[in-house]
Amino acid sequence: MAIHELPTARDLKILRDHSEGSGSSVAHLRLVASTDQHNIDRTLLLNTTEVVVGRDLIPPGSSRPMCDDGLMSRRHFVISRTGFTYHITDVESTNGTFLDGHRLRSHTPATLTHGSVIRSGNSLFVFNPTEPSMEPWDHPILPGYGPALCRVRDWLRRIVPLSLPVLLLGETGTGKEYVALGIHRTSSASGGPFIPVNCGELERQLARSELFGAIRGAYTGAVESRSGLVADAANGTLFLDEVGELDLDVQKSLLRFLQDGSYRPVGGNTERRSTARIITATNMDLECAVKENRFREDLLARLRSVEPICLPPLRSRREDILRWSEKLLAETQHKMGIQRPAHYDMDVCEALVLEPWSRNLRELQETMLTAALRADNTKPILLHHLPEPIQKRFHDRRTRAHNDNNPIFANTYLHPPPSLDTVQKKDWEEITSALLQNEGNVSKAAETLGKNRRWLYRRAQSLGIDVDQFRNPAVKEGV
Repeated sequence: MAIHELPTARDLKILRDHSEGSGSSVAHLRLVASTDQHNIDRTLLLNTTEVVVGRDLIPPGSSRPMCDDGLMSRRHFVISRTGFTYHITDVESTNGTFLDGHRLRSHTPATLTHGSVIRSGNSLFVFNPTEPSMEPWDHPILPGYGPALCRVRDWLRRIVPLSLPVLLLGETGTGKEYVALGIHRTSSASGGPFIPVNCGELERQLARSELFGAIRGAYTGAVESRSGLVADAANGTLFLDEVGELDLDVQKSLLRFLQDGSYRPVGGNTERRSTARIITATNMDLECAVKENRFREDLLARLRSVEPICLPPLRSRREDILRWSEKLLAETQHKMGIQRPAHYDMDVCEALVLEPWSRNLRELQETMLTAALRADNTKPILLHHLPEPIQKRFHDRRTRAHNDNNPIFANTYLHPPPSLDTVQKKDWEEITSALLQNEGNVSKAAETLGKNRRWLYRRAQSLGIDVDQFRNPAVKEGV
């Protein structure tokens, strides 16, 4: 795992005091991808009105450069601050500075916003206008770095020890079940069962009996009594996902249970009790559902008795995307029996961080499954291993960027010739990626591919790849 070099509390206090005089907060850059794995996740505090970033930059309090990247110039780009606004300016770097996939014109400032992605050489940064998190990424309940997640985790610390119901809000795939399981595992109910159920998948006529049980003969087909999920989750946690899909009569029974822990099975005459903790989740606007008489107002009030936890979408926490992708890829490969480490080509890193991820972690998980199935077990994940729509969006951004001002990375080897077939395009991508990764060193590039120099030369020539372009001293070592 990457080495973390977060600023100390003392560092942040000094910088905060310094910044308060100018009425500004301490923004930062986070290095999310680099050929030097030891530097990943390092942060650079933007505590002065101007910060010059390059390969020789050594952050205050550190003894080593921010990123050991031979494709970065010594003075690559500058981040300046005017009031509360931050700008980035390329300073005639050899290999260019890319903002959100588009190349910047030299000496032309561009405004940075929360989550702006900066690529310089083989290094990828994410801009955040707030202070960096003091906590490690791999939090047991809610992994991540973003300030929104820090506030959520602070609230979680307060409510986890309690047995009160919790309502999780957020878009589809933001990790609501993951958080619910984390709450369960760190609470006093961890010794009991964790039972997740998607309320939208429950049969409408049987939902109440599924949750609260039924007495034999209570309805047609009830040939034997059933305990119900509320009873099964006793001394544990029952997670009700998509709670807004429950019918009103089931909502009434759920409200009663949340009030005093009692319930009555379908067809039963006596009340029963359960100690199950209830965690609910939805991506539905429950207030709107109340106005439309699809959700009980008193149940919503009960679920909100503890302030709901709203999980931010993945696109708003770009600094977390690669770490989540590595985690999901590792889980996927473990299930497939693959031992390959989570190593990506830099184009893959950029493509993943810039994706909108409309279905959040669920879509990212599907993407990593596709990549794991397509990739060779012994090689890094390359751009053509990702789903085609992601590849297309990456190339569209890069084509527009390169058409802007003729960068040193010529289009001839950033995009495969259209005449190549599928197999040839795959070889083209692997060879150009290996050459770029190894800064034009043919022997090392061939070794990366598990081939010899002669094969690489011959195959590159047949694919129209000019190996000498990668050996350009300006490309090999920024100036």
